[in-house]
Amino acid sequence: MNSLPLPEKPGTQKPKFKNIAKEMFLPESDHVQRINQMGKKIAPRTITNNRHFVELVVEQFGENYLEDLTIPMVNGYLMTIEDKSGSWENSFIEAVNSIYKEAPWHCKYTITKPEFPRFARNSKKADIFTTEELASFFDGANWSDGLREYLLFLTIAKCGLRLGEARALRVKQFVQDKNALFIDSFCERDGHRTNYNKKGSDEDQKLRVTLVPENTMRVLMSYIRQHHLDQDDFVFQNDMGLPLRQEFLESVFKKGFY
Repeated sequence: MNSLPLPEKPGTQKPKFKNIAKEMFLPESDHVQRINQMGKKIAPRTITNNRHFVELVVEQFGENYLEDLTIPMVNGYLMTIEDKSGSWENSFIEAVNSIYKEAPWHCKYTITKPEFPRFARNSKKADIFTTEELASFFDGANWSDGLREYLLFLTIAKCGLRLGEARALRVKQFVQDKNALFIDSFCERDGHRTNYNKKGSDEDQKLRVTLVPENTMRVLMSYIRQHHLDQDDFVFQNDMGLPLRQEFLESVFKKGFY
């Protein structure tokens, strides 16, 4: 008599990408709670971004078993995409890697992850502006539209700020008698002001202090007084009191520099 095959034990079935990734990077999921409990808390925006890429992986490879995926399958697929940057392709690979990292919580045997090659970032590293270039940029002839944008870019140049940090500046961050600026935040592209600096988090804010040249501080304080700005007001704001849009400032920069 032929015996019937024994049922597979739970956790021994070959896992598919769609099953492992089902609840990954969902805010209330066990996956995110484990990340937090291991002391690796991630910002809400990062969670959303990671979830987006996990969903893209599932869309492409969801029916594949983890142990069957190969480098040609992943990197070969990414090589067919012509309208995405190297950074985007690397984020896709990181999402694939994150699913392999999650797999041990769902199956009882080890799955070897291929070492997917990363793509070269195809964004050109920004050059350092020369003194002559900066002098040309801040030439009064380029700033017929007003003082606000001029001061924002002057503050960036003199204090070594990122654009997002300058957009987020509030009056109370300036310590006039010390010629100092306390940098405690930046504005994301959508205008949201964080309570930590770039590459920081709620737990590790990456706060820093920078010096403001005396003549720059004097012009800024004069501008703040003339516009009757309070301590909590954004220094460089639109008519609604909100931070200036990044796209607008990028267009101003191109107009003034090029």
